[in-house]
Amino acid sequence: MSDSGWEDTPPGSALDEALGQEVARFLEQGGLLVALADAEGALQHLNPALHRRVAALDPPPEHLADLFCPWSRARIREESLPAVLEEGLWEGGVSMRQPDRDLVVRLTLVTRRAPTGDRLLALMVPHFGTTEAEAGTAEDGPDLSSRLAVPLYQETRFLDPAAIGYLEAHGPYTQIFLDSARLMTSTPLSSFPSALPDSFLRTHRSYIVNMDRVQALLRRENRLLLRLDTPDAPAIPVSRRREPRVRRVLDTAHRVTPPTR
Repeated sequence: MSDSGWEDTPPGSALDEALGQEVARFLEQGGLLVALADAEGALQHLNPALHRRVAALDPPPEHLADLFCPWSRARIREESLPAVLEEGLWEGGVSMRQPDRDLVVRLTLVTRRAPTGDRLLALMVPHFGTTEAEAGTAEDGPDLSSRLAVPLYQETRFLDPAAIGYLEAHGPYTQIFLDSARLMTSTPLSSFPSALPDSFLRTHRSYIVNMDRVQALLRRENRLLLRLDTPDAPAIPVSRRREPRVRRVLDTAHRVTPPTR
């Protein structure tokens, strides 16, 4: 490993060697948040941009999953790491731990095969497509980086994810249920999970739910349902395949324990 934390490019053509060095330099010095980990997820290197963001965390992260908030941490361990080791690539939206507030990022995990053992390269782009250098400050002008840009008929609507109760598939279309409106988009439901914050969970092949809006867990005729605080929302079904993950998320809520007699 070189002093910067990246492996030197193996001997090859001059073009391959130059490309390897340029890519390593870009990842090390650019605005992307970059981490290098072993196949088990143990962190080996953070580039300066990522180190600045996590330096104040207590306890300091030792595992790739430690960079993220609890919901995302479980997703990294149970979904992302197994998928990237098997398929070589994983992408999705997750929430990073920050001293003041969580940061929504687009995470890309790539497996780097090597004779000495597989290693994981993690690339994190803040606010779904805005690098740290491009994010700017309030003085730079309006910041829509936390909004969800949804294409509608003859317009693009910029939505606050917190105002979304749930999304429902209608064939190739998706209906978005807001506090005071319903929107229909030609974007399929399968395109939304990677663009939504980590508080959104696919509970059924036809539904994605904002788990921050869940008010009650119901059991009806051996089916699990979620009741939301969205006006006039029906009880949202949870498929049997997705029930374990939904329960794990709900188990993070603080439980009220009745006094013992």
